[in-house]
Amino acid sequence: PRYYSVYPPLSQLWFFLGAYFGARELIYELFFLRLFIIGAEIGSFFVLKKLLFLYQRPCYLIAFYWLNPLIIIELGYNLHFEAAQIFFVLLTLYGIETRRVKIAAFAFAGAVVAKLLPLIFLPIFWFRLNLKQFLSFFLIGATLFLLAFLPFFNIEIISKIGASVGLYFKNFEFNASVYYLCREIGFWVWGNNQIAFLGRALSVLFLTISFIIAKKAKQKTKNKNVDADKNLNSNQSQNENSNLPELMLFTLTVYYLLATTIHPWYVANLLIFSVLTKYKYPVVWSFFIFLTYKSYENPYLYQENLFLVAVEYLAVVVYFCYEKGYFFSKKS
Repeated sequence: PRYYSVYPPLSQLWFFLGAYFGARELIYELFFLRLFIIGAEIGSFFVLKKLLFLYQRPCYLIAFYWLNPLIIIELGYNLHFEAAQIFFVLLTLYGIETRRVKIAAFAFAGAVVAKLLPLIFLPIFWFRLNLKQFLSFFLIGATLFLLAFLPFFNIEIISKIGASVGLYFKNFEFNASVYYLCREIGFWVWGNNQIAFLGRALSVLFLTISFIIAKKAKQKTKNKNVDADKNLNSNQSQNENSNLPELMLFTLTVYYLLATTIHPWYVANLLIFSVLTKYKYPVVWSFFIFLTYKSYENPYLYQENLFLVAVEYLAVVVYFCYEKGYFFSKKS
């Protein structure tokens, strides 16, 4: 109650409709909100099925997302709107892979007005699409985004939303990894919590890394196309060779590792990309993220167990290294 909402227009609209049609009865309001979440999940199921077909991956992989306990609990039961965002992100990915840029732009605008997080994928799309395609994608998406925010076009409201967004980088901290390590160093050196400085510094570091990932994506895509042209007997399609889901997964992973706040439902965004790639460390994370529930064991005293946080991230990092073959040998 002390902070102003950071939810974008689509989420706000659905909250309003839930309150309106719920007629001030909580059970009906929850039913209406859950109806939207389940609808988005059903949509994600069918778009994910189409993407798996494009990437020539087995359809049963959907179960890693759709039947994951984290998804059922945090999205279906606790009503987090990542469900809507994930549907629109998948539709964006499908539009780009099938060269339907206008559909991708509409879907990306929907993702951003559900949650602001998908904006971190813009550098990848910039390097992935040619100039004409990206301009069309950006102009359509930006126009829809601005139209959606038009009811909120008020200097006071915008400043309050901006202030609340800033709290995620300057005040809030929960279940972090790199930030917690930097915070301890700050205590040793300066004797106090340097979250305001560290939040901004880690944000700049993320932006730098995300552009590096996006730029390499362009070169990697070119190399794959050249290899396919040289190999006339190759039966692999361009979509099968696409590295787009992998790059989106790595970008989001870097963002989470450098963030000051990682709630359990955030991992849902990683899970969807694990279905489309060979990497399953998000599945491991979706299991160990439940350790964070320990922080709310006492309803009168919030206290984070840093030992459990260390166990969580150690498990994820070790399995990631195993999958990448950095320190362990993994059979293909």
